[in-house]
Amino acid sequence: MSKLDRFYHFCHTLLRYIIVGSSGVLIDFSCTWLLKTVFDSPALIASGLGFIIAAVTNFFVNSKWTFQEKAISRGKFYAFFLISLSGLLLSSGTILLLLAVLPFDLYICKLITLVVVFLWNFSANYLITFKRNQRIAEFATASSKQQNYRIDI
Repeated sequence: MSKLDRFYHFCHTLLRYIIVGSSGVLIDFSCTWLLKTVFDSPALIASGLGFIIAAVTNFFVNSKWTFQEKAISRGKFYAFFLISLSGLLLSSGTILLLLAVLPFDLYICKLITLVVVFLWNFSANYLITFKRNQRIAEFATASSKQQNYRIDI
C-alpha cells in the first residue's frame, strides 16, 4: 500500500469520524434537553444519560460506517466506551485547568477542550479500539481491486 493510499484512507476515516462525532454532539445535547426540559430530570442525570446514549450510538455508527467493522464485539464496545469516558474526564479536567490558568471565557475553554478531546478520542479509537493494522490490510486488498480513487462519505 502506497503512502498516498494510506493518507487517503486515513483522511477518509477521519472525515467519517468527524461526521459521526458531530452527530453524537447533537444526540447528546438533544437527549439532555429532552430529559431536562420535558421529563424534568435533574441536570446531572440528564447530562449523563445524554452522554451515554451518544457514546453508544457513536460506537455502533463508527463500527459499521467509519471503520467498517464486519463484527461488533463486546470488548470493542468496552474499549470505545472507556475511551469516551476518559475523554469526558479529560474534558472536565482541561476546562477546570484552563479556567484556573487563563483569563478566558468558559466557551473559549470549551472550544480548546473540544480539540484536545477530539484528538484523544480519535487517536485512541483509531489505534486501540479499531486496530489500525487490520484496517490497512483490508483497505490494501480492496484498493488493489479498484483503479480509480473515489470519495464516498
